Amino acid sequence: MRCSPLQKGAGLGVRSRRQSAIVKAAELVLEAGGFGLVVVDFGEAPRALTHASALRIARAAERSGAAVIAIAPWRMCGTFAALSLAASRADASFSRLAPGAPVIFDGLAVDAMVARNKMGGTGRRVRVRALVDPVPIPIPSDLHARVRASASG
Repeated sequence: MRCSPLQKGAGLGVRSRRQSAIVKAAELVLEAGGFGLVVVDFGEAPRALTHASALRIARAAERSGAAVIAIAPWRMCGTFAALSLAASRADASFSRLAPGAPVIFDGLAVDAMVARNKMGGTGRRVRVRALVDPVPIPIPSDLHARVRASASG
């Protein structure tokens, strides 16, 4: 297991390929307190959490007052999950600024569905579009002076 800062002041990152180490790290972070949100990325975990592991994480989250997001290719937490979302990439968008110009990535659309919600609303769907801000073209600082000089001359 390896711990590292994500970004200055942004949080703590813990990496491991062993599911037991990931669960233990989540428990330790929750027990330490001070985090309002703990995100646990299980990657391509081969199996769902054991009932005992999911219960320990749920209880630690409740004691610390933190929310826990578990990211995995399938439901990991069984009945302890208050909400389960299923997400998939719907579409990627690309464009060219001019004929023959390189293709530029514009954004991504993701479909999300509420797979399970203890509060109701299961089955609701939404498409989220994330668009990239256009890249600003740098303008030389003396451009305005050159334009004025060429217009007057």
